[in-house]
Amino acid sequence: MRVNNIPQTVAAAIDLLRETVDDHEGLSRRVRLRIAAAVRRAIVPKVKSGRPKGRPKDRRFDMAYTDYEAGVPRLELFRRYIPTHDSLSEWRRAYEQKRLLQTLRKRREREKKRQQCGVTKSVVGCGLSR
Repeated sequence: MRVNNIPQTVAAAIDLLRETVDDHEGLSRRVRLRIAAAVRRAIVPKVKSGRPKGRPKDRRFDMAYTDYEAGVPRLELFRRYIPTHDSLSEWRRAYEQKRLLQTLRKRREREKKRQQCGVTKSVVGCGLSR
């Protein structure tokens, strides 16, 4: 097979693979497609998007955590870091308050674990992974 813009050694490898697959006459179309997919996965790198994995980091939690550690009263924390806190319904307000406090407590737990391990960044051996 002759394909344009492919180095001759790569074309030879493609021909060798084709001959090897053709030697096994009993291979079904499904198996041949799986072989082609495996070759493609081995050759073509995964495309990485321009943004990091997961959600972008919300800086509000960083500021809320520093205030939380400084001992700012809860109601003031809620009003600062929960948008439209005073206009939310009773149930929604309680939910958002619980969510914020849970986030801050979880961060405090992680900080304690890091201090116990004596590291500033997360470490796999310490039960923390990034």
